[in-house]
Amino acid sequence: ENGSECRLDTKRKIILALGFELANRTRIFDKDELEDETPAS
Repeated sequence: ENGSECRLDTKRKIILALGFELANRTRIFDKDELEDETPAS
């Protein structure tokens, strides 16, 4: 991804590969970083 922020799908894969549930995503990634990638409705 050429040094840019990880895409949401990539983050999900990383979280699951580490054995965490998606609900525990803030243990791996910053909360602010995750909020920036929330799709707009």
